[in-house]
Amino acid sequence: MFKNFAKAFANMLYKLSNNSVMSAVRKGLIFMMPLFLIGAFTSLLLNLPIPVYQNFMYNPYGRHWRAFLSAVNQGTFGIVSLGTLLSVSYFLVKEKKQAYRKYTDNNSKKHICLAEKIK
Repeated sequence: MFKNFAKAFANMLYKLSNNSVMSAVRKGLIFMMPLFLIGAFTSLLLNLPIPVYQNFMYNPYGRHWRAFLSAVNQGTFGIVSLGTLLSVSYFLVKEKKQAYRKYTDNNSKKHICLAEKIK
């Protein structure tokens, strides 16, 4: 029973991974990964709840270090949302063009073979 479930689940995951929309979303998110990491690290630096760390950051950088990191954090996630929209759209169009070319190439080969058989 478990083998049947595992086989069905693997088949479903295989179909999802080969879906053009899922592939475009995956590629778009991977493309934006560096900005995700910058935003995550700034969020970590802003919200680390260790008083020694907070004092360490306050002494050399003054009281404005939180405002700077907050601006970087908000700006990064703002740019990520727009960049993700554009990159997913780009990769989706690229996937669809590739699928269309593959489809038209296969059909043109069929027509050529059919025309050769008729002669």
